[in-house]
Amino acid sequence: MLGDWKIVESKLAMDCKVFSVYREKVISPRTRKEVEIYRLTSNNWVNVIPITPEGDIVMVKQYRHGTRSFTLEVPGGLVDDSDTSPVEAGRRELLEETGYTSDHIELVGGISPQPAIFSNILYTCVARDVQKVAEQNLDEGEDIEIKLLSPKEVKKLISEGVINHALVIASLALAAIKGFIEF
Repeated sequence: MLGDWKIVESKLAMDCKVFSVYREKVISPRTRKEVEIYRLTSNNWVNVIPITPEGDIVMVKQYRHGTRSFTLEVPGGLVDDSDTSPVEAGRRELLEETGYTSDHIELVGGISPQPAIFSNILYTCVARDVQKVAEQNLDEGEDIEIKLLSPKEVKKLISEGVINHALVIASLALAAIKGFIEF
């Protein structure tokens, strides 16, 4: 029988800056037995799909320590506590990472990146008619190169495995399914 799991105990096991690990004891509604689980909490995330007036997508190439390789992604990052909305966070991340901005940013939707262990939501926004208005304002741990690609080039790079960041592909797919972009 499906039902809510009762939380018996929840303890912070590790604070890792961008996420925290909790060790929890929970009771299964089906078996009524206590089970130990680990749950990761983090602020929500946002991905922004920036589209120029010419129809190109502004992508960012950056080094990722998890895979020890470069990835090609859309701009994005954590929704800070000071952000008023995912759209505001997306506007901030877009400007910081690329120097581009837009007066036309829309929320596409939200997805659960990994509901088995993560508590947060990944929001996707589309920014239309983006314009370069500033230089990048990168954190000390970021090195980002900007790439302008047509939607057809993005689709080709996904099919070739060059763009392989699952959450970037999910954001692009969600935007395409909802009619915000075409490939």
